[in-house]
Formats: sequence, C-alpha cells, structure tokens
Amino acid sequence: MDKKRVALRQVDVLVKFFSSTSLGIFLVLMLAGLSMVGTLVSPVALQAPEGFWGNLAYALNLHDIYHSFLFFVVALLFLVNLILCSLKRLPLAIANYRKKIDTANMGMPPMETVFVDGLSTEIANQRLAKVAKRFERQAGPSQQQAQLFAFDKGRISYLGVYIVHLAVAILTIGAVVSALWGISGQVKIAEGQEVSEVRLSNGTVHDLGFFVRCDKFTVDFYDDQRPKTYRSDVVFTKGNETLAAAIRVNHPAIFGDYSFYQASFGVEEGKAIFTIKDGKGLKKQLKMQEGDVVRFDDNLSITVVRVEANMMNAGPAVNMVLEPKGKHPQTLWLFQNIKEIARDNPGIIERFPAFNPQVLGFYSFDLLGLEDNFYTVLEMRNDPAIAIVAMGGLLLVAGLILVFYYSHRRVWITIEAVNAGISFAIAAKSNKDTIGMTREIELIKDIIRGKQ
Repeated sequence: MDKKRVALRQVDVLVKFFSSTSLGIFLVLMLAGLSMVGTLVSPVALQAPEGFWGNLAYALNLHDIYHSFLFFVVALLFLVNLILCSLKRLPLAIANYRKKIDTANMGMPPMETVFVDGLSTEIANQRLAKVAKRFERQAGPSQQQAQLFAFDKGRISYLGVYIVHLAVAILTIGAVVSALWGISGQVKIAEGQEVSEVRLSNGTVHDLGFFVRCDKFTVDFYDDQRPKTYRSDVVFTKGNETLAAAIRVNHPAIFGDYSFYQASFGVEEGKAIFTIKDGKGLKKQLKMQEGDVVRFDDNLSITVVRVEANMMNAGPAVNMVLEPKGKHPQTLWLFQNIKEIARDNPGIIERFPAFNPQVLGFYSFDLLGLEDNFYTVLEMRNDPAIAIVAMGGLLLVAGLILVFYYSHRRVWITIEAVNAGISFAIAAKSNKDTIGMTREIELIKDIIRGKQ
C-alpha cells in the first residue's frame, strides 16, 4: 500500500511539473530561440566547423535545426505541457458552459432601475421578448409577486482558450510532421533549360521524378532598375502528362505533390551574337551559347566552348573550335574589341594567331555582343503537413475570436407593477469585457423604454 502511495505521489509530482505554466513559458521561449537559429544560421554555415563551439553547434545539428533531435524534444515537451495544462483546467470550463440558467441572481443588487410610467404588463412582456432576442437562453418568469427573468449568451467563450490550445497543439504536430517528412529546396533554371533534380536545404539532391522546363522568364523594372514584377512560364512533364503554368510571386504552381514558388532570379552570361562571312560574300548572324554546335555551310562546323563577359579585362569574348572540312580544327578567341586590342598591343595577332578573326583565311568572324540570359530561381516544397497546419490555423483564428470578442453575459430583470407603471430592476454579470456589458445594459434600457 505504501509503495502504491509513493508511486502515485511520484506520478502526481511529474504531472504537476509537466503541466506547470512556468515550464510552458520556458518551452515557448526555447522554440522561439530555436526558430531564430533556424532562420539566421545557413544550412552550409557549419559544414566545416572550427573550434569547440563550432563542433558543438554541428553536433547539435544547429545548421539544420528543424530536423535536429533538440527541436523534436522541445516540441514534444511543449505538446505534453499544453495537453496536460488543458486537461487540468478543462473540466471547470465545461461545467461553466453546461451550467443551466435560472432566475437566481445570487443576491446581486440591481445595477440599474428603470421606471416606465403608464406601461401595461402586456407591453412590458413584449419589450422583454425583444430583450430575449439579444440572448441565447432565457429562464423565467419566476412565480413570485415580482417576476424575475434571466438571460444569458456567450457561454462558448469559456472554451475559447482551449480551442487556442488545441490549435497550437495541432500546429506543433504539423511542424514536427513537416520537419520529419517535408522537403524543400531551390532550383535555378535558365530559359530553355530543363531540370529533374532539386538541391534541398540540407545540401542533398532530390530527384523529382518529372521534368521542369522554363520556356520564358520575364521581368519588369521600375525607373531606378529595381525589379517590379517577374514571372516564369514553365512546363512540367511526366511521361505523357504535361502541365503549362505561370509562376509569379505569391502565385505558385502545383504539380503532383510539389508546389513551386517564385523565389528570385538572376542574370548570367548567355548567348554570344556574332556574324560569319565567307569569301563569296555569304554572311550569316548566329546566336550561340556554351556547348552549342552549328554548321555554317557544308565545309565548316562551329563549336562554342566558352563565353566570357570580360575576358582578361579586354571585354566580351568567345572561345570557339572551328572544324573546316578536311582540315585540322582551329581554336579562335573572338573578341568584340579586337580592333582596340590590336591597336593597343601591336603585333599581338601575329604572336597569337588564335586571336585573328580571319584565322581560317576564307572565313571572317565578328563578335557583336553577348545576350544576357535570365534564369529563374524556384523554391520547391513538398509538405505533407499543409492540411494539418491549415486546420490548426483555422482553429487558432476561431479560438482567438472567442477569447477576445466573446464573453459570457448574464442578465436578470425583475419587473414589478408600481402605481401606474412598471419598474424594471436590472442586474448583470460578465466573465470579462465589462465595457461591453455596460453597453449591453444601455441597449436593454433603450428597449425597455421603447426607444429600440
């Protein structure tokens, strides 16, 4: 028996500890601190830790805090604390909600007394019926000489804080589910490029199982060159299934279980624009990027190896491999500013034949410039907790509305015939929002006086 009492006492101590408000506040601050770490610390910041603190941070997985053991432990403890706190106080709230309304006003003195001269009992009852429409429940009249009516509304306000607790618990569960099974990452796609893999926030590469192609990227700028709006026109392809979508900021595209958001964009040196002219006068303008291969005619194949926006501080340049038919391949470094380079460096073309735009003799090359190639940065998310978080968010809003905008208002009205009129004695009580209760009484008085 003593062992059983000791065991029960120990359980009681544990329950009191895990249901304490102090522990709840501490855990909330811990979650807030961990969230700040997760926001401020880059996933790659601790890939090469140095010193004691760096190694400790890496061991605690602070570079990926939402997937760390510490985050899960704190979230679980907070969930336990929230549930125990709610269960500890919920019975009293349910009892208040289920309490029946009666005409016993607990001996409360009247807050207001209204006398209406010349009012009949029939009209008084009609006006009380209007008062009753403002409330959810009514009791009375009592069978006494002075009739007592009771009204109340807003009982559900007792449950508001527990709905908030439930919402926070659901959101915490959603955060854990998202951390365990959700994935997110970013992918850079140039116009015309197609990808099927995404680098996740933890540095690993994830295979999507389908292809994403960026057909077009458009961006509008303000006068000061700040980006105004930008949009990615993409096509998703999985086998025979295709989906074309336009992705903008706050307008994601969804394909399968994945959501793609417009994160940012950038510019990279893209295509080189140059002309080729042969000895017969045939001239053609080409637009090529690194890796492109094209045939100018039956006798010449051109491969672009490298595109540089500022080669050796001498301006734009393109490295090509020229393959004339029946001859050895030739390397050409085609500079846009070759005339200025030759003028400032006499004899450079003779010393470096690869700089000669007419290296093949029969063909002449001229670099017109480089075309900037925009690329889009899309953020990919696959989060199985979206429905959980949505439900928690709706419950949180509903709970906060009940907490801040609802109160349990109880009103007792005693009516009694006095001389040639009716006297109304009003008593009231509210569990919160005394200002709102005062307004309620003023409205009741207006109804009794016939002003409403």
